[in-house]
Amino acid sequence: YDPAKAPVIEQNEGNRLILDWGSDVSNDEKKVEWLWQDMVPRGFVTVFAGDGEMGKSWMAYSIAGRLTADKKLPGGGTEITKPEKVLVLDAENTRGVVFDRLAMSGANIDHCAVVRGVAIDDPDNPEDVSLKNIKAIKEAVEQNDFKLIIIDPVLSFAVDANSNSDQEVRNMLRPYMSLARERNIAIVLVIHLNKVDSKDIRRRVQGAPARINVPRSALY
Repeated sequence: YDPAKAPVIEQNEGNRLILDWGSDVSNDEKKVEWLWQDMVPRGFVTVFAGDGEMGKSWMAYSIAGRLTADKKLPGGGTEITKPEKVLVLDAENTRGVVFDRLAMSGANIDHCAVVRGVAIDDPDNPEDVSLKNIKAIKEAVEQNDFKLIIIDPVLSFAVDANSNSDQEVRNMLRPYMSLARERNIAIVLVIHLNKVDSKDIRRRVQGAPARINVPRSALY
């Protein structure tokens, strides 16, 4: 070992760790708040994974339907005292189809919004939205108080990341984990399965393992 060849670690005296002690955390903070009991938590990211035509999107829309219509989810969860708002990013359907499916799922579509694009330079000609637009998505959540975000399918919005790189996927999902935690909202990522012949369902999820390892809940 040659110390002279060791990597140099930059020292910055102005940086310091911010610590949270166990005594600073209330018992309520230690509990997971479930939008849908033991299935979809608030404050975290959840994955719905499955083959095509298996109802992943419809399950997400069903949750949106109950959330926006002030109806409790089957099996329990946090009490919904008033209709809550839902934001949908859908890469496979027109907004008309999305709103129709939401309505068929019992949603109050007045409490639902579909992302049409992101205004970069010209608001009249929005560009396609992607996961890199976290700042714009966060701003929309803060302004409209969305309680559920559905991203369907998530791979279609991950245009700037190598979906097979575990580290890039983690970096891509990290700001959404932070957004979910900061706003105490549920974020549902819809993911297709690949064609791998494996009995281990986790190996069949498209992309790197981080897609199911990072989220708090993964349903197949």
